[in-house]
Amino acid sequence: GYVGIHSSGFRDFLLKPELLRAIVDSGFEHPSEGKLAAPL
Repeated sequence: GYVGIHSSGFRDFLLKPELLRAIVDSGFEHPSEGKLAAPL
């Protein structure tokens, strides 16, 4: 099943600070499973 990811884990997943900033600014700091599956 889907396991929720804490925002800290999502930050580690992104690696690139500028990418993280763009996503957080867009309101996706707590992404859904579908957003995680989307290609970065």
